[in-house]
Amino acid sequence: MHKINAFFSWFNQPRQQNQVLLIKGSYYYDADRIDAAGQFTLNMPLQLHLEPDNEYDANAVQIWVADNLLQSHLLGYIPRSDAKRVNWLITHHCLSDCRLETCYRQYQRLYLYINITTHLTFWQRIQISWFV
Repeated sequence: MHKINAFFSWFNQPRQQNQVLLIKGSYYYDADRIDAAGQFTLNMPLQLHLEPDNEYDANAVQIWVADNLLQSHLLGYIPRSDAKRVNWLITHHCLSDCRLETCYRQYQRLYLYINITTHLTFWQRIQISWFV
């Protein structure tokens, strides 16, 4: 009986997963100004906020950062192709961390990538892969 319980307990143990995503629309918001001030550092914490009233995407997720003066600035959005999944992770409290992965310029354009850390059980991974 102990082996059966141990087997089934494996399904309920959360596993850490990381996903790296490009921040979309950063050129419309405060990312260039924060980069010019030299305030971007690797692994700096970011906040994700749902925007259900967005007229273009009901699953839109904003990415915010606090500067050295503790003022919040909008950096951009999660890509639409990943927004539904990230929205689900936030609403089900499975998202444990969001940090700046890398930041670079190419041809005057700023590229920002974030690293999202989640803790999902086996059943949550199935649910998100089938229904989201």
